[in-house]
Amino acid sequence: IRLENVSKMYGTDTLAVRDASFDIAKGEFVFLAALGLGEDDTVLDVGTGSGVLAISAVCRGARSAHGTDINPASLGIVALNVGFNGVDGRVTVGMEPLDQLVGPYSIVVANILAVVLRELAPDLVARVAPGGRLVLAGALGHQAAGLVAAVHPL
Repeated sequence: IRLENVSKMYGTDTLAVRDASFDIAKGEFVFLAALGLGEDDTVLDVGTGSGVLAISAVCRGARSAHGTDINPASLGIVALNVGFNGVDGRVTVGMEPLDQLVGPYSIVVANILAVVLRELAPDLVARVAPGGRLVLAGALGHQAAGLVAAVHPL
């Protein structure tokens, strides 16, 4: 996967941390591979940023992925990265609120701060198709139990 302008998605105070943690994102790619994505899977990437998870999902076999983000810069950056990776038409991006998205999705991923994940929990759960999966990242170890409680029962 080729990504450009990734650092533009993060504030300058977190830029070094985000750039230094890019190898951790490769660990997420391995996790996406472990999901066994197939041609029937549709993926929602909440807080898509550069589109890395959405692009990775379709490169690993998902039929399509839609990324959503509150940062307007994400729209152009995801479009650029989609083109670099030849997944035009399979990855889309927008800024719509979760409750306005047409779903459900077989897999919903969100890699954002735990406080935001808890706030979005009802809308995240509502977007998961029956038998689907919700994959959350961004919580610290001590935040995990509260996050699990917020999405239970899924």
